Amino acid sequence: MPKKINAWNLLWISFTSMIGSGWLFGSLYSAHFAGPAAILAWPLAAICLMFVALAYAEVATMFPEKAILARLPLYTHGRLTSVIMGGLAWISLATIPVIETQGLIQYANNYWPDLVVRHGFHYSSTFAGYLFALTLLLSFVLLNYFGIRLFARINSGFTIWKLLIPVITIISLFATNYQSINFHQYGGFMPYGWHGVMAAMSSGGVLFSLLGFRQVVVMASETEQPEKYIPVVMVTSLILTGLLYTVLQWAFIGSMRAQDLLHGWANLSFPGDAGPFAALALISGLLWLSLLLYADAFISPYSTGLVYSTTAAYMLASISSMGDAPKSFALKNKYETPYISLTINFLLAAAMFFLLHGWQAMSSFLVACIMIGYAVGPISLICLRKQLPLHRRPFRLYCSGLIAFAGFYICSAGVYWAGLTSIVKLFVLVIIGLALYLFHYFISKKSRYELDVKNALWLLCYLAGLSIFSYYGNYGGIKIIPAYWDLAYLFIFVLAIFNLAVYSRKSAIYTETIISSFRDAELIPLKI
Repeated sequence: MPKKINAWNLLWISFTSMIGSGWLFGSLYSAHFAGPAAILAWPLAAICLMFVALAYAEVATMFPEKAILARLPLYTHGRLTSVIMGGLAWISLATIPVIETQGLIQYANNYWPDLVVRHGFHYSSTFAGYLFALTLLLSFVLLNYFGIRLFARINSGFTIWKLLIPVITIISLFATNYQSINFHQYGGFMPYGWHGVMAAMSSGGVLFSLLGFRQVVVMASETEQPEKYIPVVMVTSLILTGLLYTVLQWAFIGSMRAQDLLHGWANLSFPGDAGPFAALALISGLLWLSLLLYADAFISPYSTGLVYSTTAAYMLASISSMGDAPKSFALKNKYETPYISLTINFLLAAAMFFLLHGWQAMSSFLVACIMIGYAVGPISLICLRKQLPLHRRPFRLYCSGLIAFAGFYICSAGVYWAGLTSIVKLFVLVIIGLALYLFHYFISKKSRYELDVKNALWLLCYLAGLSIFSYYGNYGGIKIIPAYWDLAYLFIFVLAIFNLAVYSRKSAIYTETIISSFRDAELIPLKI
């Protein structure tokens, strides 16, 4: 099939994935956790994620396949690791349209009341909001049904708008209501210490807003010259988007009124903060900007939900192609879209919208889910260096061992910072999903593959260890581990797991055989 996406469209896809509801809410919730120091969270998160992105850049150019996120753990560690990681990746992809829809609904509540109800400083949807959400989720299915060409055209138009509106908002807030005193009064620049900055990264929406670079990995098979453009697009999109979010956070903090901060940043609240930037513009007397932001609060989350709806469908189809889901999930229409997977994802999204409540809680859960899924990328980079040393690498990462470990540690810290509540929900989901798969494996007898339990022990130890750290840690746990020492202990634990994971890799013969089998099935010659 001919390539359809050039480098420019690929950059648009990455931008669209990272400029969704995160920019509409991240500044508010990050300020809750870190105060003015939230402006440090955005560039720090962007820099950290570059280590993860660079690891994926090498493996994505080695295997420019839509299914690479599902297949990568299968290539390196076998069936059980692939099932767990692939399942987490699919659930997170299918759930992101849910949080984007929630963001859209919260802003809409300011002009269409009774869509959400307030609980403390957070909001959850009413029954009317849920019905509206289902309508939006269904529209993602219908638009994506018509395939990648329509998706790319719509996406490019949305991205131009999505880049323009935050820039206009920044300029307007700086010009009309900026107060530098907010950065050193009301508790100082860092009222909650580095603990607050780290909490803002995971629970305030910072990491969630910047994790969209994986769309570049998934779309590698649709990209012209992936070996040339994928690393550049990943790094460029992280730098530019991180810079945009940092300046936006700066403008938000400087625009707060004294009466909104009397009880501290943790209790920051103002009229209409279900849609914070639109309400802030109205408070500042910028009615035109408020109306523009309400329009953007539909376009930005909607276009991001559209992107992830496509990616989740391809992810589920790839899981099906590996024998871990019914074969019908991989069926495609004349537009090369896996339409049954789109339908399944809609049903999952509808259920997750009912189970998860509020934008901030959704973002914390998704960060924990996504970061665990991302952790396999750095590990796979090192394993593939040992398993396939002679394989063609269009992009070869220098200092790969150091960068890969840094990426793995960053993923682990992101999960830990997401908080105990999010991790408990995530691991309950893992246990349920694993139980269903084992039922499929042992009772239904539909799978002919070995489970590769021995090669997955590192992952089981990793998940158990993160649970223990979260329970005894300082982010929703019982705070037995001293603050900041927890990161040192986590470093030692992650180092041990990283080495165990590399040691537990499958043999080179297995990896070569499984890759060849997929290449042969797709009629793509193996390049070695």
